[in-house]
Amino acid sequence: MDRNGHANLKLIASARLPLQMTVTIGREQEICAVSRLVCMENTRLVTLTGPGGVGKTRLSLEVARTLHHAFPDAIFFVSLAPLRERTQILLAIASAIGVHEGGKEALTERLESYLHERRCLLILDNFEHLLEAADLVAELLTAAPQLKILVTSRESLHLYGEQEIEVLPLPLPRQSESVSVPGEESAALHLFVERARAVKPSFTLTEENYAVMAEICQRLDGLPLALELAAARIKILSPQALLTRLSSRLTLLIGGPRNLPQRQQTLRNALDWSYDLLSEEERRAFRRLGCLIGTWDLGAAAACMAIGKESEALDMLSSLVDKSLVRPLTSEEDEPRFMLLETLHEYAFASLQQSGEQEESERRHANYYLRMAEEADSNLRDPEQQRWLAKLDQESPNLLLTLRRVLIWQDAQLALRLGSALSDYLLLRHTQNTQHNWLEEILILDVSAELLPYRVRILYSAGCQARLQGDTARANQLLEDCLKLAKQISDLRTQALALGEMGMLAMQRGDYVQARELAMKGIQALSTTSDKWGKSALHRIYGNIASKQGDVDAAQTHYLLSLMLLREVGEKRGLAEVYISLATIMHLRGKLRSAHYLYQRGLTYFEALEDRWGQVRCLNGMGAAYSAQGAYTEAEQYLGQALTLAQQLGDREGQASALSYLAMARLNQWQEGEEQLSEIAATLKESLHLANQLKNLPGKAYVLLALGEVERLHGNRQSAQTYYSQCLELAQRMNDKLTRTRILCAQGRLALEQKEYQLACTLLQESIQLAWQTGNHVALAGELESVAQLCLDTRQPELGVQLLASAHSLREKLQTPLPPIHQAMHQQLYANLKKEISPETWSESWNVGCALLLAQVVDLVSHITISAQDTTKTPSLTPPAANAFHLTARECEVLHLLAQGHPDARIAQELVLSRRTVNTHLRSIYAKLGVTTRTAAARVAFEQQLA
Repeated sequence: MDRNGHANLKLIASARLPLQMTVTIGREQEICAVSRLVCMENTRLVTLTGPGGVGKTRLSLEVARTLHHAFPDAIFFVSLAPLRERTQILLAIASAIGVHEGGKEALTERLESYLHERRCLLILDNFEHLLEAADLVAELLTAAPQLKILVTSRESLHLYGEQEIEVLPLPLPRQSESVSVPGEESAALHLFVERARAVKPSFTLTEENYAVMAEICQRLDGLPLALELAAARIKILSPQALLTRLSSRLTLLIGGPRNLPQRQQTLRNALDWSYDLLSEEERRAFRRLGCLIGTWDLGAAAACMAIGKESEALDMLSSLVDKSLVRPLTSEEDEPRFMLLETLHEYAFASLQQSGEQEESERRHANYYLRMAEEADSNLRDPEQQRWLAKLDQESPNLLLTLRRVLIWQDAQLALRLGSALSDYLLLRHTQNTQHNWLEEILILDVSAELLPYRVRILYSAGCQARLQGDTARANQLLEDCLKLAKQISDLRTQALALGEMGMLAMQRGDYVQARELAMKGIQALSTTSDKWGKSALHRIYGNIASKQGDVDAAQTHYLLSLMLLREVGEKRGLAEVYISLATIMHLRGKLRSAHYLYQRGLTYFEALEDRWGQVRCLNGMGAAYSAQGAYTEAEQYLGQALTLAQQLGDREGQASALSYLAMARLNQWQEGEEQLSEIAATLKESLHLANQLKNLPGKAYVLLALGEVERLHGNRQSAQTYYSQCLELAQRMNDKLTRTRILCAQGRLALEQKEYQLACTLLQESIQLAWQTGNHVALAGELESVAQLCLDTRQPELGVQLLASAHSLREKLQTPLPPIHQAMHQQLYANLKKEISPETWSESWNVGCALLLAQVVDLVSHITISAQDTTKTPSLTPPAANAFHLTARECEVLHLLAQGHPDARIAQELVLSRRTVNTHLRSIYAKLGVTTRTAAARVAFEQQLA
């Protein structure tokens, strides 16, 4: 293959298109014609029609290969063959594109949103059995103006604007055609010869066998599938023997029953002929494979074919593969996989229905996949978790087919066993599939006492599913039923997990006290057991609740306990959950490097497990951490990825978090512009809407605070105060210390702007105390800067410099630079403090602030008092006469008290300064006045009216 060929293969693979294992023959003109039509500006929908086996799928893939440069946003291939219901079409398209099912939001809306601005080509293969759902195609085209769709079907979709191209059989050889001229043989003959050589390399087209070969192609109507099936028999039959058999069968069925479509008559000829060539054992095996769908392994085939020995089953499959009835799939895996072409599958299944063996085969199918599900379930919480999740993903079509069948049969035992075994998997992969809620459907069945252990587990998973979907009332009901039944049958693990999940529900509605009580009861329920996995899950839940409440020490303790237990168990998903929980704690404590490391470890595990829900939480956390570090480009990149993925999944909680974090990242970068503030407010209100839908009070409180900040920046102080009050009310109701820390600081800043200095002092002091108690060091830096402004406004500049220096040191230590939104005010604060005191006093105060321990800084702030006379700020205490001596406002205050005869200790007490700072001021005053004693300084003060 040349270099361009390799490049094309690479591009096709990246576009998620199946690669062809053999060369396409005789379709050059069709490929060009269809490609030109698809690229025409006014063409949106092209449908390739024709009989089964004519090569519509292959043609569509060749067109895609030709057009990969014309569709830069990707070409997606969706096989509709395994589908049987209208509701599965959107799920199949979403899966191919990467927009996964989720939420109460319609999947159509998520697909339309994803495709709206993208120039994509969507190939829908084998639509003929789903024509009643053709309106879904029209809806996608209407919503996505740059989308083009290429459909293969045995019948057109009958939609307005549809361009139909009939795919004809391959050109047939003329009876007078001679093989003596190379390259002149017809496409049908060329295809037959090439496929015959694949199974019998010594086969050649000669003048002697040409007439027979031409007749074979004629009798097979040039249908590629029929030609390939016939060519496979050249391995054991001569062309003449093949023609003899084929001739009698085709003659018999020409002009067959009129109630069959014309396209089926010819293809059925080839399939009947191929089927008749099989031995009785091969026929029975082939038709029983019809109860499988998609791809399957050797074990599934053996079970359905009712062949006990694996070696015999492999021999049978090999025989069917040789006859082109079963297609082997190339894979890097150790175990081979197989499939039936759709046409062959339909034929096999119809034969199975006629044979009277359908029920037995489907029961065998169900029992095989039940055993597989139960084996996988026993390994989903150990080091083999990743391998078994991948296995379940691969077998998902047949597992869900089994679930559907046992529900149709109303077989409670099979349904509950299978539902219980798949409950964790369904929760992880199919949580938001509102089209078909398997767990709820299973719960409708009447069960006997021996099935209660399966039912209790399904109740738990259904409750978790309802909580994630935002249906808190249903979740609570299911979990209460689960808890009651778990106690009845003494299932301690499920009892503990139900308590933990009910604790999560309580946390979501803001009842942290009850949430912690429920989680602790769950921990206690497992205290006498050796269930390490269950204990780890409950410790993690308790840690999550404590963390949300601001009890960081308790949260970290329980996270570490969970981590220790999970390392013994070896379950990667649980480890990932704990890593991102610990990362949140590290973020609060200002250890952002540790937070990034933990987030990355969690993300690596979630990606390996293909757990997109976990990936959303990691990406949100990483984005928030980058924002705190001032790396806003990286923050918006990660948060954008989180938002996109959450929208694809229908993860409304993840969407709400991503939107609020994105808004805050952009708010921190804001410096001017009303329009940008309005956009930020709109993003926050979208997040608030989702939080209200989910009844998520912590998320609601976070957004209310942010909206208050936006209103404050707009200058709407009354609106800001309204948002702040609503946020504070929620924080107090939840006893949420983290939110109270932030809201008290915001209210303090607002009071500071309104010159309500005593109120500002009280609010900021309480905010700093809470931040210190909860270990929220990231918040402390901003709070100290606000108190520094308060000190400036209330004539305590030395203290203001000390606090500004402490905040500066803390930011350097945490590597959390001042956000752009505060930089202008910070520079003004810095400049104003410089004006108030001498350079010597500034330097001394700055050094003192840098040297203070954080605990000392917090204690220092707690002792700040604002007197009534300080409630109105005096712009400058420096009298006009002092300008000649360049005295600062603070130096004038010191000189005034000195002139009144106060000693250094009294001056320090009056001005809330240290004696050392007073001495520094006096040295500066003496130098500026040109004196060396207190008496001389007092005399100059009186003479120059400086005091």
